Amino acid sequence: MHGASEELLAQLREASIEQVRGDIENVASELTPAAARVVIEFGRPQTRLPELSRHHAADLVALGTGGRSSLGYALLGSVAQHVLRDAAPDVLVVPVAGEG
Repeated sequence: MHGASEELLAQLREASIEQVRGDIENVASELTPAAARVVIEFGRPQTRLPELSRHHAADLVALGTGGRSSLGYALLGSVAQHVLRDAAPDVLVVPVAGEG
């Protein structure tokens, strides 16, 4: 979306939220029968996840590793590596099915 206006990006974010919020809330309620709170934020996940985990006093951050090879992680870094290093709570990293 290089070159898109901030207004257009904000509209696209809102449309994206509307499309996925219900599905995310359903999954969260199935995983956590107690009152689950769904927070949808934008930004770089490697910095936003640790920030949000501290702000919301999270007990756990769970994330997938994506589909890159080990070499890709070594060369490019990964969100998981950043979150493992910077998040205050425990971090659960789940590989993509069939990975490793």
